[in-house]
Amino acid sequence: MVIQPPSEVGRTRRSIGAVALVAALAVALPIVGLVGRLASESSSAPDVTPAAAGATGSASPARSAAPSAGGPRAIVGRTILPLAGGPMAVALGARHLWIVTAGDGSVRRFDRDGRLDGPPIPLVLHQGGDVVPGRAEPTIGIAAGRVWVGNVPVAGDLVAVDATTDAVTATLVLGSDPVGIAGGFGWAWVATADGAVVRVGADARARTGVAPGGGPAHIAIGRDAVWISHGHSVVAVRPTDLSARSRVDSGGGGEIAVRDGGVWVLGWSGPNRSLLEIDETGGRVVYGSDVGTSGYSGIAWSLPSIVATDYADANSLVAPRSTDSAIASDATWISRPLEGELWRIALER
Repeated sequence: MVIQPPSEVGRTRRSIGAVALVAALAVALPIVGLVGRLASESSSAPDVTPAAAGATGSASPARSAAPSAGGPRAIVGRTILPLAGGPMAVALGARHLWIVTAGDGSVRRFDRDGRLDGPPIPLVLHQGGDVVPGRAEPTIGIAAGRVWVGNVPVAGDLVAVDATTDAVTATLVLGSDPVGIAGGFGWAWVATADGAVVRVGADARARTGVAPGGGPAHIAIGRDAVWISHGHSVVAVRPTDLSARSRVDSGGGGEIAVRDGGVWVLGWSGPNRSLLEIDETGGRVVYGSDVGTSGYSGIAWSLPSIVATDYADANSLVAPRSTDSAIASDATWISRPLEGELWRIALER
């Protein structure tokens, strides 16, 4: 599970490596431990009595802890929000936490305090489509004023939901399962299972795809380009005409994130896992290391978490991204597909 840090990450290698690693470990380890402990307690002492799918409620804190100097912020409570069981995906942005539940083919939005903000939004089945359960996991992202959902209710479909009105505005048949959705420059950028990246407008009409190499694609939105880590290369694509602005022909293929003018890529250099920093403006490699021996390997294992998410974000800047959990500055959200639950674990503000 990729854990997103709850705070800003600095620019320098020293600060990025230290903060990203400390944030990932300091926040992730207590939460992972907490999930294990609370899971054993939830059947006997739930904070919210389970109700019909889509219900929610408020809860008193399950436990409290005094903050410790220099350590992670205290966990001050949890809320269990009943949902439909089955595959799920969560995303932060457009002022809410959004969760898609494949079990009932719906999207729900929660405010930052864990309250269900409106009824479940049923996703529209495209004309002539058949539900294909279990073939592909749901994915979700924020872009162009829309919440974009992939593979629900039909594998290979992309559904656009207006983030303001909650209306389903369009359904697009991609032909290949979406695996990650990023937003930038007024478009949704969708990575698909066949290794392509498809640019989609707010009207959900697919534009020309980008396929710079073999294998899965990872996407990060930069200042003036879309960065794609694909095969063994990294390509900066101009968003207007999809032409390649710059290219690095080694070290790509893995997670990628853009932060303060640096493009960080976890990929491959020969047989070894590598970490690169590419200057966003010039497109040249300014740092590279074998992750196995690098003192900065903490940066690699925090990717793509190096770019934090927040409720106010207008776009999902990285894709694919872990969609079973999300960490904001005030809470950790965890989906539990088997139990049909969404957990909100509150952190001290």
